[in-house]
Amino acid sequence: MKFTVFLLLLFFASKILVAQSTTERRSFQLETTTLPVKIDGVLDELCWQRESLGIFWGNWPQDTLPAKNQTEVRVCHDEKFLYISAICWQDNSPITHTLKRDQHFWASDGFSVVIDPTNSKNNAVLFGLNAFGGQTDVSFSQSDWNEAWDSKWFGATQQADGYWTAEMAIPLKTLRFVAGKPDWGINFIRNDMTGNEFSTWAPVPRFQDASDLGRFGEMHWNHPPTKNGRNMVLNPYLSLQHSADFEENQYVDLMPDAGIDAKASLNSSLNLDLTINPDFSQVDVDDQQINLSQYSLFLPEKRGFFLENSDIFNGFGTYEARPFYSRRIGLNDGEAIPILYGLRLTGNLSPKWRIGMLNSHTQAKEELPSKNFTALAMSRRFWKRSSLRAMLTNVQGLRNVENPSSTFSRNMAVELEMVNAKGTLMSHLKAHGTFANEINAYGNLFSGYFGIHKPKYSIDLNLEHVDENYQTDMGFSIRQFHYDPVSEEWQRVGYEHSWIEFRRHFLPKKSTWINAHRLIVNNNMFFEQADALFDRHTEIRYVVEGTKRHIMVLRASSDYKRLLFPLELTENGEFLPVGEYNFQGGSIYLQSDDRKPLSLSAYAEGGTFFNGEKISLSGELNFRIQPFFSWKSSVQYNDIQLAKGYGDAKIWLFNTKLEFCLRKNLFWTNYLQYNTQGENVNINSRLQWRYRPMSDLFIVYSDNYLDQPFSPKNRSLVIRLNYWFSI
Repeated sequence: MKFTVFLLLLFFASKILVAQSTTERRSFQLETTTLPVKIDGVLDELCWQRESLGIFWGNWPQDTLPAKNQTEVRVCHDEKFLYISAICWQDNSPITHTLKRDQHFWASDGFSVVIDPTNSKNNAVLFGLNAFGGQTDVSFSQSDWNEAWDSKWFGATQQADGYWTAEMAIPLKTLRFVAGKPDWGINFIRNDMTGNEFSTWAPVPRFQDASDLGRFGEMHWNHPPTKNGRNMVLNPYLSLQHSADFEENQYVDLMPDAGIDAKASLNSSLNLDLTINPDFSQVDVDDQQINLSQYSLFLPEKRGFFLENSDIFNGFGTYEARPFYSRRIGLNDGEAIPILYGLRLTGNLSPKWRIGMLNSHTQAKEELPSKNFTALAMSRRFWKRSSLRAMLTNVQGLRNVENPSSTFSRNMAVELEMVNAKGTLMSHLKAHGTFANEINAYGNLFSGYFGIHKPKYSIDLNLEHVDENYQTDMGFSIRQFHYDPVSEEWQRVGYEHSWIEFRRHFLPKKSTWINAHRLIVNNNMFFEQADALFDRHTEIRYVVEGTKRHIMVLRASSDYKRLLFPLELTENGEFLPVGEYNFQGGSIYLQSDDRKPLSLSAYAEGGTFFNGEKISLSGELNFRIQPFFSWKSSVQYNDIQLAKGYGDAKIWLFNTKLEFCLRKNLFWTNYLQYNTQGENVNINSRLQWRYRPMSDLFIVYSDNYLDQPFSPKNRSLVIRLNYWFSI
């Protein structure tokens, strides 16, 4: 009943979104050039002698005045490329962390363009250069931000007295536009680290991200592109791998492998991707984590095939439960499962319709059967920034000798997302249904959300219902599964989840020390479907952001846990029994100015914990010689002292990363990680030579050791070469 009433309230509240206000959008007419443009950052071409697009406005820390350090932008095009130049004025030498792609862009002096070719305000792409020429590109939507997405484009920078320049050439065939559409959404963003300011060409209020989709200006084409030409890419790879598993006494000497990725544009806005025998050995190693809860951890996707236009799949579900999580394909508890092929069709059918289709097949491995994964998603935009979307997923386990019975799991999701033109009011309604023959039962998920985001305050309300039989074999449901150490099995529990958060923003107009400070109060509660509370977390935070980029966070929290099954927190004591636990804690976080060559951060937390006490301490050190070398070391320590008989635990996590930018296309990255909870020491070293755009040679060495007694677990050396053919 409570949930039904809440959904009705959300429905009526969302009516206010219908009257979506409009604001005047900044715009410009796109000029044509017939002369070649050399991408070198010099800006001596004739097309760059025209008038700039006008002043930039502050986005952070102030949004009412022109930017302190201005940026001059000019744009032109020919039949193949969209060209962009920028002159970034500033008094001091620019700050940059690295030359490596997609790394630390927002903490560096940089310039970027965000483009919405369909002008739909639902999704866009970003291309950026830091002041030393390091590239970043991002694919994003209202609900997803994907920095791991990569595209082939060209950029260069130059530094001069009192300013630096950026020059870009973005191939039109890499942009998913609707043929003949004359108006594109666009904005330009300047990161001014020396002045500690973000600014934009089309104004964006400071309580919203500079890339906010609803605040774009418009770019008008005199002759809009009708097609993006033939765009087909072949990206084959060859690899050699030596591996040793010392625990299983298995050794492989220089095993060769090969595969291919292919990409084809079916039209100007629809893309088909195919991968055969994909290899992801070059992907960055996962950061190890400490888990002190009874729930599983979920890590971000880093594999290239699953990243382009991934927002059309990833946007479904809630923070706690999602029907699609691409790391379910080809990975099992972090261990690679061979993928035979992957096929994906994504893009825009029209300015209002988006589609995504994915099919992938994994091989059988040991006790794991071969599986086929299918996902189909569609989205229909209406009003200014609202959409109705649906997705169907199917996971089919195939028969073999070890697994003679076939299994399947299916999920159907329908979601309504309403956002007003300014992005200050939003509402979501979500309904999912599932069926899996392993449990022979139907399950469902319902969720409702309403949010108000204003310059001085914001309020978010969410209520969620997850049935015991809700199945997410292609996704995850964090709170639905509870581990029972007695039976050594995961047990299903249906629940209802309520969440409310209030944020009050304080923005001083004149302060030499503080840019902003805010108070945040939130409350999370989880109920069994019998309306019995089993998990509550309440906290209050006070955040201070200094004018010199110092940060302080103070936090106080209160937790209630009703364990439904025994919990193993220590190895030298009894399981915590089923029952109720109340505990409280407090913490402080401090961060120094990350613009400096040497920066530090520290975190300290203490309080009661179940029937005992817990102290958590962590710190991080960052040092760089820009832009050629960076060193990051962090340490985390948890000291758990439970009541007599239930044991204690001292858990350490060490992480060190050394990165050398030997040239703009040659990078050497080294990791050393030690996790006493996982009883693992990991060494990973990766050399990457980008010998031509999107073509790389990787040499990756990885070593894992048991910590006690110190002995090798497994080791591998991989040499991988790929070449990007544009046809």
